[in-house]
Amino acid sequence: MTIAKVRYMLSSGDRAASALFFLVAITGAVGYTFTGSCTLPGVSLVDVPMARSLSKPCPPSRLRRFGGLLGAAGGRSGSALIITLGVLALVSLLAFTFVSLARSERHISQNYVDQVRASILARSGIEQAVARLRATTLVKAWDDPRDPWVFHTNNNTGVGAGQSIATAVHPSFESGTSFGRPFSAVLPGTHAPNGDTVVLKVVDAAGQINLNSPQANFGQILNTLGQAILQEMTLRGLPNPMNPINGKGPQIVIAREAAPGGRFVTEEELRPSVGADAFEVLRDYVTVWGWEDPTTTVATALPTPEGIPNLELQTRAPVNINTAPRAVLQTVLTGLKAQSTSPISLTLAGKVADRIMARRWSTAPGEGPFKTWKEVYSFFDDLVKAPTLLLTPAEAAVCKANFNPNSTLHAFNPERVINLPIDKADLTFSTTEFTFRSMGVYEIYSLGRVFQASGEIVAESVISSTVQVYDVFYATTQDDFEDGRTSDAADNTASFPGSFPDTGTSDSAWFSGYIHLLTHQYLSLPTTAQRQFEAPWRDMFTAAASAGNPTPGGSKDENLSILDGSDLFPDGSYANSLRREPLTYAATQNLPPDEGTIEFWVKFDRNPSTLLEPIFTVTHPFTTQTGIQHVLKGGISGGSLRIESTRLFYVAADYVPLAAREGYPVPYANEKTVITATLPGRGQSNEWHHLVLSWFDGTDQRLYVDGQLLWVTTIAPTSNTWVTPGTLPYDPVCQFGGEYAQDGSAHFPNLTMDDVVVFNASLAYPAMGFFPRDRFEGLDPVYNGEWRGAFPPLPYPVTVGPIAWTEWIPDSYNGQSLISMPVGLALGLLPGGGNPGKGNGTVNKGGGNGKPKKPKKDKDDDDDNGGGGFGPLTEDEALCLYAPAPPPPPPGGGGNGGGNNNGGIPPPPPLPGNGNGGNAPQNFGVPQVLVANQSLNYSFKFVNPAGLTPLNVTPVIDDVTILYQGPVRFLAYRIEIAP
Repeated sequence: MTIAKVRYMLSSGDRAASALFFLVAITGAVGYTFTGSCTLPGVSLVDVPMARSLSKPCPPSRLRRFGGLLGAAGGRSGSALIITLGVLALVSLLAFTFVSLARSERHISQNYVDQVRASILARSGIEQAVARLRATTLVKAWDDPRDPWVFHTNNNTGVGAGQSIATAVHPSFESGTSFGRPFSAVLPGTHAPNGDTVVLKVVDAAGQINLNSPQANFGQILNTLGQAILQEMTLRGLPNPMNPINGKGPQIVIAREAAPGGRFVTEEELRPSVGADAFEVLRDYVTVWGWEDPTTTVATALPTPEGIPNLELQTRAPVNINTAPRAVLQTVLTGLKAQSTSPISLTLAGKVADRIMARRWSTAPGEGPFKTWKEVYSFFDDLVKAPTLLLTPAEAAVCKANFNPNSTLHAFNPERVINLPIDKADLTFSTTEFTFRSMGVYEIYSLGRVFQASGEIVAESVISSTVQVYDVFYATTQDDFEDGRTSDAADNTASFPGSFPDTGTSDSAWFSGYIHLLTHQYLSLPTTAQRQFEAPWRDMFTAAASAGNPTPGGSKDENLSILDGSDLFPDGSYANSLRREPLTYAATQNLPPDEGTIEFWVKFDRNPSTLLEPIFTVTHPFTTQTGIQHVLKGGISGGSLRIESTRLFYVAADYVPLAAREGYPVPYANEKTVITATLPGRGQSNEWHHLVLSWFDGTDQRLYVDGQLLWVTTIAPTSNTWVTPGTLPYDPVCQFGGEYAQDGSAHFPNLTMDDVVVFNASLAYPAMGFFPRDRFEGLDPVYNGEWRGAFPPLPYPVTVGPIAWTEWIPDSYNGQSLISMPVGLALGLLPGGGNPGKGNGTVNKGGGNGKPKKPKKDKDDDDDNGGGGFGPLTEDEALCLYAPAPPPPPPGGGGNGGGNNNGGIPPPPPLPGNGNGGNAPQNFGVPQVLVANQSLNYSFKFVNPAGLTPLNVTPVIDDVTILYQGPVRFLAYRIEIAP
């Protein structure tokens, strides 16, 4: 090809020629180094602009390569074309690479944007879950496995522990589906409508096993958890079931104790001990952040010979019975044991766990989530009965003792409504307690997803966080109640079991406690008699009123604490067969020998016996030679209360054993009268009975029990012909709560006595104007007693939510409990569930027969003021919750009214309305905001309407719990994991 041809091609705009020309120029520049000036024939500087200026012809040796390229003489023909094609291919490859890289960078940038968006979605999901939890957890005081925040299994039959968030069908706060995948929240899509979604998984930390639990047997508990997880995974058909602990429980405990502070700070610290795969299985069943209760107790040894339990405080993390997965429930049931029982097996524990899950998921009347301890007790009791027959009575008792955080030790003779045949001091293997709510700590997993328009997932991100959503005020021990107490003994209430503060010492119990009514001190007397002796035994052991100089016997000391051996309780003096310390007083001038009346209250403990032990004995001389002895004995025989009274006349010098008659060595009886009464259907242990014994020489002897005259027995007049010389074996005394007999033998019952009064005349009901005493004397016409307390103020504002408490209302107490909180307008009665009736605008009138009724759905916000009946209580225990009420609504004109009477707090007196009423809904009102440093006060009143006479059992209040929201606390945040 000639230069002229090239020039023609260039001048004609031929791109190939242009490219060829520049290649030639470049090739020439590359192929040669010009050291001098020369000219190419027929080529000017314009022809080859990139060549240097040539001033002389080039020698052939210099032109050989260049000429060859141009097809000149001496070059190799066609080589320039091959080189050109190679260079073109190289340049094309580079251009394709550059284009591909540019396109890849664009995709990478878009993927990065999508991933960032997914991460932001996941982060926003955490915040959204916190906001939703805060809006829903202050609605009621217990959790329901059907609550919207609960993460469910894919078949929607239970809590979805072990279920991956990426494959979840029923996530927390389930709101719909996008491209066939469920979501908790949706946003306008990046690539497709509704294509950006958030999937939430909320796990209740109280539904997990706390890895920082301090039990000595915690390694064994963890091993059980691994076995239970394997069973649960197998039953649910999950792929690759495994035991994630695999016997490494003790190793995990060793690793925890080696950590700083002896505690795990994150769950990730468990990974080295079990491995990565096992840890991914375990993470839904364990936590390090669950709420911990520092007030629970554990027995360190068997009770002392005096019957005093050996206890110590042990911080426990209770398990939420309403949200725990099967494996956790099975774990805390396995191995439970008392001294007299065999341990509950893993298999049996699994069956009980299945029953718990079925009960809390059920919508049948009387079932559903657990809300009260009475429901828990009833559940275990039902497992003993036919046709279930799953547990023995002893196993059921062990479960109740383990899972209730309250000690309520039977060694202190508690009220029947809370007494357990097996308590925490009897347990030899325990796990942890139950609660009915999460107590505010949740683990939240948030999955952010970005979809293409085709439905393909283009980006995912998962973030986990542990959050304290709300906090809890909790008062359950006597110390808790006394620390916040603002009432005094004049309010006719007291905390139990210590005698604090009546003795003026600080001996309130740190291990247990509840609030109950005190018996009153008699303010009026029969007009026909004078009081000789009175010992209420509420404030002190010395008698409050006496004609002589009574002095307590034995080693009684009212300043001792309960665990140090004190027998002084707020409700009386406890006589224990192990302690053997009767109260002994001088008989002279205090107990008349020939005519008189003695009355008192008595409560036998949980160990009734057919052998009747002395409640009290009185030995009183007429002269130095003769005397009289009264012995009143009592006990529980075959489920019935049995009382026996023996009246003995004796000659001081004549002593013969009367073992055949009484079982005790007593003076020879010239005359003896024995009367016995049995009350079928009465006399359960741990309940109070009012006893009156009245005698008159030559006439009769009468016994009244709970105001009922049981028998009248004629007695002969005292003989004055006894002349046998001699003296009494000991000074004339009366002994309460047992006796030391004349031969030195001891006879002591297990009972509590209270309010002993002796009159100097024989009395008869009602002719003598003496009527049965009411155990609870009203402070005013409205209520029997009031307890006022307060929780400490906080340095930041809080929103107060529901208040819940455990209330045990005995059958014989037909009253109600009333609570008020000055921070709001709420004032509530705890009714028994009266059926709604046509109301007249008041909350205390209308239909009401005491039977629970399902709530009616509100149809009109203005008609929540219809009347409704309260009716008598139908439950031994009830739980009440409320948020302080808003101002009353405007007048309504009919409608369905407010309608749920299952333990709710009614509003203030409403305005008139004509609707079908009902009592207030459970969650009436709105949360109340407390400013910083504002105290939270509360008041319980025991209400007993006029005309109803409670006798046997004291109502009890315990576990006062108030949920409140302060600042949100992120305990662990943004732990990113693969989806």
